[in-house]
Amino acid sequence: MNEEATSETQAAPATPDTSESSSASTPPSPPAVGRGLPAWLPYLLLAVVPAVVVGILVYVFAGGSSSGGGGNAAGIVEGLLRLNPDSNTQVDSYKGELPADLPSDIPLYAGADPVVSFAIVTPGGTNFFVVLTTEDPADEVFSFFRTELDADPWQVEIGQTGSQVTGIQFTRPDNADVSGVITVHRSDLDDVTSILLTYEDLSAALTPGTGPTAALLGQSRPLPLNFPETVPIYGADGETIVIDSYSQRGQGGQLFAVTFLTQDSQDDVIDYYKGEFAAQNWEVTDSTNTDATSFAVGIEFDDGEETLNGQLTADTYEEDASYTRVDLVVQVSGRTGN
Repeated sequence: MNEEATSETQAAPATPDTSESSSASTPPSPPAVGRGLPAWLPYLLLAVVPAVVVGILVYVFAGGSSSGGGGNAAGIVEGLLRLNPDSNTQVDSYKGELPADLPSDIPLYAGADPVVSFAIVTPGGTNFFVVLTTEDPADEVFSFFRTELDADPWQVEIGQTGSQVTGIQFTRPDNADVSGVITVHRSDLDDVTSILLTYEDLSAALTPGTGPTAALLGQSRPLPLNFPETVPIYGADGETIVIDSYSQRGQGGQLFAVTFLTQDSQDDVIDYYKGEFAAQNWEVTDSTNTDATSFAVGIEFDDGEETLNGQLTADTYEEDASYTRVDLVVQVSGRTGN
């Protein structure tokens, strides 16, 4: 543990200093601006942003009970965590509870109350974010984690105490897929110590068929503003669920992208659009851009007047095979007035 204490007080030099007596007698000064950062700094700086979120969250929960602000805070943080364009991301939120799948052998500070927690599951692994609070001093909380996370099967890799960041980065030597960070902060606003646990398990990855099903996706999203009426969305009466939409305006016009789900077959969707576009005397061809490794089918369409063209692809929705996923991309020229 002496080596750990030394690493917490030293600014890591370019090459390891093997002289223990020198470092003990003359504590090194912080590096001057422009001379480079300590080797450990990039790791714990990763915890600064979530620590800021935690500070706001704990403050609102602690001081907003009378005004109802706590619920809003949880929703705001959940919304931030969901800002991910990957539809294969599953976010599970827990107010006042630990995540259901958080490993039970992770040391947690006795008496600390869970405020809010999240489990973010992606194809690359699972990340847990847990916020807890206690009235105990921050030094006691930090000492607890420094001891517990340096005992088998855990190992402390980095430890830091300071005015800006106090925390620990830890791993499991017997499992390279697992790592985590604990940050501790004492709030001057309400004399509460907040604890943020971030824990990553690369082996607990989302696999096809285990993501959000159509039933969990909620109600259909609105179409982009100015989406052309001449390109209808398949289905009616709530049978179609728009799960994503996108629009981009440029000098040449506007680009629209809409993804929706239907329980009708791929052929039903393709036949519908071929009929709709043919009725408008548009040119329709089978798409040659579909992935050869999938069973997707698609078409390309053009109004023949150089004002609108696009592409549509229909495939089985990988998270729920009872649905067909349709990706519709439309390019509208600026001359149409949209």
